[in-house]
Amino acid sequence: MSGGLVRADDLDAELAVHKEPYLLENWLAYIEHKRGSPEAEVMQIYRRALRRLPQSFKLWTGYLELSHTLAGKGDAGFLVKAYEQCLANLSEFPGLWERFLVFLVENLDQLDISYVRRRFNEALQSLSISQHFGIWRLFIRFADMVGGRTSFAVYRRYFDFRAKLVDYGDLFADLPDLDTVINKLVLHTDSEDQFAKLGPVFETIVQNTGLLMELSISEFSLYSTYFDLVLQFGDEKNARKMYRHLADKFADQRCVLSIKLAAYFEKSSRYLEAEDVFEKELKRVDNLHDFQLIFEAYAEMEDRRMTYLSQRLDDDTVRELDVLMDRFEDLLARRKFLVSDTALRQNPDNVHEWLSRIELFRNKNDIADCYAQAAETVRPQKVQQPGLFSKLWIQYAKFFAENGDATTARKIFQTSTKVPFRHIDDLVDVWLAWAEWELAKDRERAVKVLEKALETPKYDGTIHYRDEDLSPQMRIHKSTRLWQYYLDLIRSSKNLEATRKAYDRMIDVKVATAQSILDYAGFLEDKKLYEDAFRVYERGVLLFRYPVVYEIWTVYLDKILHYQHQLSIGVERIRDLFEDALQNCPPDLCKPIFLLYAQFEETRGSKLQALKVYRRAIEHIPASAEKVELYSLLAAKTAQFKNLESARDVYHGALESVSVNAPGFLDVLVQGFIELELRLGQYRRCREIYRYAARLLVQFAKRDQDVERVWGLWKQFEVDNGSEESYKELLRFKRHLENTVVNVRAQTTDSIGFVHKETRGAMDAGATRNSAEIALDIDEME
Repeated sequence: MSGGLVRADDLDAELAVHKEPYLLENWLAYIEHKRGSPEAEVMQIYRRALRRLPQSFKLWTGYLELSHTLAGKGDAGFLVKAYEQCLANLSEFPGLWERFLVFLVENLDQLDISYVRRRFNEALQSLSISQHFGIWRLFIRFADMVGGRTSFAVYRRYFDFRAKLVDYGDLFADLPDLDTVINKLVLHTDSEDQFAKLGPVFETIVQNTGLLMELSISEFSLYSTYFDLVLQFGDEKNARKMYRHLADKFADQRCVLSIKLAAYFEKSSRYLEAEDVFEKELKRVDNLHDFQLIFEAYAEMEDRRMTYLSQRLDDDTVRELDVLMDRFEDLLARRKFLVSDTALRQNPDNVHEWLSRIELFRNKNDIADCYAQAAETVRPQKVQQPGLFSKLWIQYAKFFAENGDATTARKIFQTSTKVPFRHIDDLVDVWLAWAEWELAKDRERAVKVLEKALETPKYDGTIHYRDEDLSPQMRIHKSTRLWQYYLDLIRSSKNLEATRKAYDRMIDVKVATAQSILDYAGFLEDKKLYEDAFRVYERGVLLFRYPVVYEIWTVYLDKILHYQHQLSIGVERIRDLFEDALQNCPPDLCKPIFLLYAQFEETRGSKLQALKVYRRAIEHIPASAEKVELYSLLAAKTAQFKNLESARDVYHGALESVSVNAPGFLDVLVQGFIELELRLGQYRRCREIYRYAARLLVQFAKRDQDVERVWGLWKQFEVDNGSEESYKELLRFKRHLENTVVNVRAQTTDSIGFVHKETRGAMDAGATRNSAEIALDIDEME
């Protein structure tokens, strides 16, 4: 018992702790009893208790709280000692460690940083790994406050901790993420020693997919950051090794890496090595974006170097600056060639670029070499655009021709005809260009060139011009363009037999067009070989079908009619030709042939046969507008060749078969019929025709003006030829239609969109009855 500290009222508590000094409750009761006493007395009891029970968490907690109360401001050493004593006995309690470390961080200005860092290390060593998270929160806070090498060391160690628990990312929710760790490590790396410790960090990340996935930056960005540090703190050997590794791994980012490596050499004034890096990249890049980056970086480096030299001029630097300026000008002059090189590395089959590259050269040998290189490099099947690769070959040959070397030009043309072009039109262009060039000097050579191109190859199957399964060389003899050019040359020679032979072979090869048939026949006609021309027409109509053959037939028929008397051609032969022409002729094309046929019969055959031809035309042609014209023509011809009564049947049939909405139904057919009856003096028939037409138009006409017009025509007829009674009868009939037929028409039109001709057989019973009555009325007219 310590003298002077025990009071009379403390005896019971004193006796209890003496009797059982290792019983915690006695000590806690003693401390509670002393509450309100001087703090030094309470502290003394805590110390006595802790000597007996050094493992008591409650006692140490109370002791630390009392120590904080007793410690004065700035008296960090007293509290540090208290915490050290506590943790020497209770090092396995994370709460005590965190409390101690918080105190250290908050009083960092009074403490030695190395001491604090060792305490953090001690805490991590004392606790299990699952209890480290709270410590790391404080440790990171401490690192951010201190910075420098200490911060680097803390974050480096934290990375190892995080990497071990990569599969438990959720536990690090309130701790720095991997991006922050990398940034801090890079920020605080300022020595080769630290850089050496940083290497394993990057290696660990790139080898661990889980860590890579945590980063917000790409793998290349991570490597690029490390490469920057290698260039800053590593030696040249490591820098080059790292550059090669990254350039192979990230080929698409090689230009960025090369610029960094060149900057590394420039920084140490090793300009030759930097230029070597740039020059190698300019010869390697295969896209214009990378080329632009490299070229601009190269030019900027040279510009900086010249600026530096110009600021410290002396005899030596002047000479060096002159050399450097010459090299810089050469670099700028080479730019267009370097761009071309880049484009061709990107796509060696880019014919547009080869043609542009050729334009860059001024020396003839360089131009010839470029043509040869292009012809050898470009793969014909890779050229998508027709007419492009042939253009290169043609210009290649003409280049030598324009420079006086015709022999080489012919060899190039000959070689180009064997190129397996993707498009057959390219091969056609080559042959035509060769022939045109030869024609300028010797027409016979041009003819021979075309005859060579048009030779028929040996092949058992059928050859079609557009059959891409066969090579262009196998199909070239089917080219219409080549044949046409060849025929133009042959015809200009005035050689009749050669021209006929060329045309006949063109027809035999089955490349003749309708126009070439007409040209051949016209050529023979000019030579007065009329029957030979007719045979050509015959061959033409057998070669083609409608609609292509239509043009041949119309010319053929016109020509044979023209020369009928001169050649004494029989009528039956011409009739057979017309029948052959009409045999498969589409309805929309046959009208001119029918009209020509009918005209022939009128003037050189039989007039009755001409009327039959007109009737056949009406039956064969579906268009209502065409029928109106043909009916009108047939009626006129019938009246001319027979009599007016016979023409009446024509009009009667026309009104029954032609749609009321056909152009000319009223003005041509109805009025024509009226005029015919007027010539016969049949006024009653005229009124019945108007009655019939009015009923049809009121019921089926699509245009209201047609209905108004029929009433107007009828009224004018009555004014000119009728009486008051007949006029009143007209008005009564009009009212009757308006009260009956118009309502029926409205209902029918609303339901099915009525058209007279197309729906005449589908009329309702009332409409059918009216039509029958009208027809009957007309039939009964006298």
